[in-house]
Amino acid sequence: MTEKPTRITLAIVRQLRPGLIVWDADVKGFGIRCRKSAKTYGLKTRARGRPVWCASATQAPGCRRGRARKPSGDSANRRRA
Repeated sequence: MTEKPTRITLAIVRQLRPGLIVWDADVKGFGIRCRKSAKTYGLKTRARGRPVWCASATQAPGCRRGRARKPSGDSANRRRA
């Protein structure tokens, strides 16, 4: 959808189409990836020098971006320390 990080909002999530990834402007490495089967929130980080996608939540009834962002943000802060 966009190369430039943007704040992930409900409107952005609803516009997502399969094959797109949107990166969050507030939490470095946090984004949402859309596939045919589901929308997945996650954190892109490195493990042993390779990029890794750590899924934190899948878009399902009752799952909101705020709940997904908090654990990912905490993980991002621990990795920077």
